[in-house]
Amino acid sequence: MKELHEHVQLEGHERSMGPLVFRTLERWAMNAQTLLPESEVIEVLGSPWAPFLDALSSYTRFLRDYYVDENSLNRLLIFAHNDVSELTGLFLTQDPTWEFIANRTN
Repeated sequence: MKELHEHVQLEGHERSMGPLVFRTLERWAMNAQTLLPESEVIEVLGSPWAPFLDALSSYTRFLRDYYVDENSLNRLLIFAHNDVSELTGLFLTQDPTWEFIANRTN
């Protein structure tokens, strides 16, 4: 599979948007906060939302600072994808509230 992705170049606008994983995590957190009751969050994450989101934000800030600035970070971006879709976990549950997220296009 590496051969299929190895020579794919990012376009300037893709690179300037920064790491997609940061936006995906932010979108996931916003959607999950509106759908999951706090008790379920504690069961799954082991903590309430606030400490989890603080840790996520802190780690994202650490990564951005580690690479000095956004331009340095963006120059290092490569085309890649995770074979485990962000939606994979949604199909492991029969909870109908997950349909909202699973059927979203963006």
